[in-house]
Amino acid sequence: MHCGNLLATTDCAVLELTSGNFTQVVSARQDTCTLAARYARRFVEQLNRQDTTISDLFAFDHQDEFVLEDDANHDEHLVFLSHYKAEAGTEATLMQEALRNMIEKDVKSPAAGLLAPVFLDSEDLTDLSTLKDHVVKTHNVLYLLTPGILLRPWCLVEIVTAQRNDVQIVPVDIQRPGSQFKYPTEQFYIDLRCGSSLTEAEVKLLQSEGIELQDLEEAIRLVFTRIALPFSPHKSKAIREAELSDILNRCDFRPDKSKAIKAAARESTLSEPQG
Repeated sequence: MHCGNLLATTDCAVLELTSGNFTQVVSARQDTCTLAARYARRFVEQLNRQDTTISDLFAFDHQDEFVLEDDANHDEHLVFLSHYKAEAGTEATLMQEALRNMIEKDVKSPAAGLLAPVFLDSEDLTDLSTLKDHVVKTHNVLYLLTPGILLRPWCLVEIVTAQRNDVQIVPVDIQRPGSQFKYPTEQFYIDLRCGSSLTEAEVKLLQSEGIELQDLEEAIRLVFTRIALPFSPHKSKAIREAELSDILNRCDFRPDKSKAIKAAARESTLSEPQG
């Protein structure tokens, strides 16, 4: 875009690195990916704050300090999308992209500085054992209500983990033809308490995560003390955007939660064995 003539006043060397090679090297390690993404985000933020015409002489003020700052925001998420993939995988992907765009456009939002403001396990998760860690590092869990979600063990683990770690849960009713979520009745809770609604293997999985059926019942009851917000993926774009705006407005970014996540990250780093 900015073409011109480059004249060297003294003898010098020109080093060239193709974007393909650079991407291959950076993507080989998660830590370098994170560092490169943080650098790029800060660089673009400073470009957007320039009052004068951008030129190739633009100087990046945070060349060194951004690496050293006490910033664990790349570990945080404003939103965690908890969903039953077979029933709401497409809707979750649609919501992730739309919410992420809305967050990034709002430059005043504290979540705009997060590398992964909207977490979706099918895209962002590489290790199932870290699933609960991502819930803990989240400010809000969007619980996508579809017919089978209350019988999926990992979705149940997510809401119990959220409530144990003071993470707000926002129920979202996925409204589409032929698929209607039925809110739990007292009979549902009776069946849950006696274990008849889950298989033996599913109960053992929950227990292996430190969750008893009584804990599960309490967590589910608490979820439905909150009014569910609708999301209608098959309606017009204008309606979807209005619904997503309402959902995003329900999501809080809590500075105290952010500080706790950073403190936990520092403690984890300090406790790692040094080799």
